[in-house]
Amino acid sequence: MKEEMMPQGIGQTLGDMIHLPVITVRPPFAFRTGQLHFLHKLSARLLQRNHYHLCVFVPGYGKTITAFASYINARYLKKANKLIVFVPRGNLRDQYADVKELSSVFRNIGAPPLTFCTADSDATFLKNASMDIIITTYQYASGKSGNAALPTYSSKEQCMFVFDEVHHLSDEGTWAKAINNLPHTCSVALSGTPVRSENKALFGVPFEIRNDERFYTALHEVLLRDAHEEGKILKRVSVNMIDYKIKLRNIETKEEIDDRT
Repeated sequence: MKEEMMPQGIGQTLGDMIHLPVITVRPPFAFRTGQLHFLHKLSARLLQRNHYHLCVFVPGYGKTITAFASYINARYLKKANKLIVFVPRGNLRDQYADVKELSSVFRNIGAPPLTFCTADSDATFLKNASMDIIITTYQYASGKSGNAALPTYSSKEQCMFVFDEVHHLSDEGTWAKAINNLPHTCSVALSGTPVRSENKALFGVPFEIRNDERFYTALHEVLLRDAHEEGKILKRVSVNMIDYKIKLRNIETKEEIDDRT
């Protein structure tokens, strides 16, 4: 069977404001339209006992705040008491766990008081195992010590998983195989590009087979044109150009070759 992860756009109606009873937004903060659509659909699916979903947002659209708002929804619906956020790199772990930014996120969405910590070593994690939110890397979670320690957290109470940048998490890879051992009651996979060049399936990503091809099924997807129409959401990209000079050398004579010829 030919298995390919192909996009299946969902689309959105811009300006459609959806009320979420569990979340009390504090102005001047406001959810983006796609975030509201995803959160509304997630609540409906969780109530239908459909617990594993994919959210596709273009870079800069706000996956981080969507992740935590999803958890607040799941807590309210009694689908999860705890949360583990998985990221592929240490800098993303630190970004999620930035005290000032995270406090601002919780305040903006009217979240109850929540505790959190990072898990990058047993010494740090085990003494903070009572936290509401654990933020860790795929590397630690799939390593020998992390994979043995995290079940003590996720098995005690209902636990939600968030897989950020899930395109790094191949279903056949060692990370996914190890994380599959960790108990959880629901999950949200986040990505701007939920595909892999080798066309392998992604862990935690719903899909369907059509004409012997694998299509990912996003609960909601914000396309680039939607994001541009909404405006003021894309990250700025800085490019640093480094000057360099190339020397060509004849491998037999070792003489330099004039690159102008």
